[in-house]
This record gives sequence, C-alpha cells and structure tokens, in this order.
Amino acid sequence: MPFSPRKILVPTDFSKHSDRATQAALELAAKFGATVTLLHVVPLSDYANYASHLTPGNPELEQLQSVLHQAAEKSIAAEVARLAPSAKVDAATIDGPPPAEICAYAKERGFDLIVIGSHGLTGFKHLLLGSVAERVVHHASVPVLVVRDER
Repeated sequence: MPFSPRKILVPTDFSKHSDRATQAALELAAKFGATVTLLHVVPLSDYANYASHLTPGNPELEQLQSVLHQAAEKSIAAEVARLAPSAKVDAATIDGPPPAEICAYAKERGFDLIVIGSHGLTGFKHLLLGSVAERVVHHASVPVLVVRDER
C-alpha cells in the first residue's frame, strides 16, 4: 500500500533550511490533501548556558524562558500568517530539548510524517554542533523526510 501522509509535522527554527522543509511539506500536503503543523521548540538549555548564574527554579530563568517562548510564538504566528493565503497551516510552540520534544509531539498527536530541514554540516562542525535532524531521524516513531541544504 502506498504511503499517503495525512498529518505532516514541520519543526522550524525560522532558518532558510526550515523554510525549504516547509515548502516541501506544503507541496506534499497539496498532493495528498494533508494538513501541516509548524512546530518551534524553544531550547531553553542553550540560552541558560549564556546566563550560567541562573539555576532551575530561579525566577530570572523562568522569566527568560517566558520571554523566549513569547518571541517564538510571535515568530511562528507570523510564519503561519505568511503561508495562510495559499495553504492550511497551524502551529505550536513548546519548550525543551528539540529532538526529544519533536519526536514526542509527533507521536502524541498522531502525525504520520515529519519533514525537517538540515544544515548539511559534516565533519568537525557536525561533531561540535550536533544535528537535530539526525537525532529526530534516529528516534522518531514516524517516517522523517530530511530536506538538505542546496549545494
């Protein structure tokens, strides 16, 4: 039986790589009559590293998380508004480690495809920076389509 996605999840970090993944997901959605959900995960731990004096439970850290979350919600709402005239797209913003949260969100909400952008880093840069896309591919319970950077 051919694969026909009905619910497509697109994690976004608002980069050009995420834009390419979003466009690919929208094309698939149009072909299969699927819905598309953009998901932004606010990676608080990354920002907390810049403010190492902030410890969990600290009101300053909670305020920082709130500010980052609100900014991400505004950005994702703008993205949905930009896409809305030509496609049916909804969105969500959550906090946590991106790979784990993306996989959990897809599983808990019954998505049958994740379309994610990749920066296409290799070698030393890949080792230093890691890869959200790679971790999602390895841990997702649904198929993952990785849209690579154009080279």
